[in-house]
Amino acid sequence: MVNRSFGMALLVCVSFLIGCGMLSGQTQDSGTPTLRTEDVRSGGSASAGDPAAEIVWLRDFDSALSQARPGQVIFVDVYTDWCSWCKHMDRNVFSHPSVRAVASRNVFVKIDAEDGGKGEAFARANGVSGFPTLIVFSPDGKKIATQPGAFRQPSEFVRWFDAAAERIG
Repeated sequence: MVNRSFGMALLVCVSFLIGCGMLSGQTQDSGTPTLRTEDVRSGGSASAGDPAAEIVWLRDFDSALSQARPGQVIFVDVYTDWCSWCKHMDRNVFSHPSVRAVASRNVFVKIDAEDGGKGEAFARANGVSGFPTLIVFSPDGKKIATQPGAFRQPSEFVRWFDAAAERIG
């Protein structure tokens, strides 16, 4: 009986770790893109109109507000380092040319909801309770749409993003 209980507990623990992405055989790199100084100076999320360019992620919502231009949308990805669906979005959605093309015309922000500072405060102020949470804002900071959870396919993300951007008008 003890061996069976131990075996079940071990199976549950391993399943949890796999689900969180901790036993996937990956390195400790979170897969979250880093922000470089030259990226901030460019004033956009990627090279304008270049779907091959990597998304340049801002790390601060206030910076996004100051950089957003009329006609642009501010997109915020609220994530945590341990979230397997956040890593899925980084690897399979944000890396896709169709999503990069959208990012090149708008302002994209990544906010760590567990940074112990501004990111955590942002998540709390915006009612984030699960990860990832994706939020679209107008250039003046008005919340337009919120998506709790990830998209499996880039096309799903682009459809959602475009529908939200149309609401800004």
